[in-house]
Amino acid sequence: MHALEVKKQDLNDKVDGFIDAGIRNLTGNVAEMTTIMQSLVAQTSKELDILKGSLVMFHARHLDGQFSYANGQDVVFKTVRVNEGRGYDSSTRRFTASVAGVYMFSVQYCPYRNNWTFLEIVHEERPLQRSTHKDGDAEQHVCVSMQAFAKVAIGEKVWVRGVQATSYIYSYELYEWSSFAGLLIRV
Repeated sequence: MHALEVKKQDLNDKVDGFIDAGIRNLTGNVAEMTTIMQSLVAQTSKELDILKGSLVMFHARHLDGQFSYANGQDVVFKTVRVNEGRGYDSSTRRFTASVAGVYMFSVQYCPYRNNWTFLEIVHEERPLQRSTHKDGDAEQHVCVSMQAFAKVAIGEKVWVRGVQATSYIYSYELYEWSSFAGLLIRV
């Protein structure tokens, strides 16, 4: 009977050992998962802060009146309506990226009556998009638009310029705006 008691005690000790080892392993795994989760939460929080702080958006419009631009001449969008991230500079007529990412740019322009307009959106001297339009003899001006997407690095510039021949742009506060806009859409 004594041998049976010894085996029973030995079996109890082994079971207790397995339970203790399982608890230690489980405790270690929980601690490791907690550390990993804390790291993921911190990383996600950091990325969210980057996204929150990366609002880059501008919208500038042309001055009222009729203006002409020669081939290669930058178009002046002087009236800055929105400039989140302070990337658009009306004195240089260019947007400079303060955050690297994918941007969308849009230009609306209104050719002067019975005149041609030849414009392009330019990224670091490379055309992103071109548009040509001639307004008819109608009483009202017709405005057209073009859009472009570009991956832009910090410090790179995007702007609008005349291309091919002299371009005639019209803008009037009450009815027709010639404008240039951009928005960071992905960091």
